[in-house]
Amino acid sequence: MFEVNDIIVCSYGYNCHLVDFYKVVGVTKSGKSIKIRQVGEKLISHDGYGQAGYVKPTDEFVSEKVLTRKIHEGIWQPFVKVDDYSYGYKWDGKEVAFDSYD
Repeated sequence: MFEVNDIIVCSYGYNCHLVDFYKVVGVTKSGKSIKIRQVGEKLISHDGYGQAGYVKPTDEFVSEKVLTRKIHEGIWQPFVKVDDYSYGYKWDGKEVAFDSYD
């Protein structure tokens, strides 16, 4: 399940593949929800224009906003619905691909 300091990765997009990272800053008493804050991302490599490549999370928060999100049991792993358009999973520590081509 999720624990404090875990990193959540959210990828979303229709024509493009965008990525956001969140850090777990709390777990509710029931253990059914987590509290998350968005952290920045570090560009690891790109296509020369910054429109596609790989990113990793940083340790720096980009917002003071704390979101509480319910944990759902997925087929392969638990997840949280961060927004209407994005779902977050525990980050596996590997670089994450993105592209902002439209």
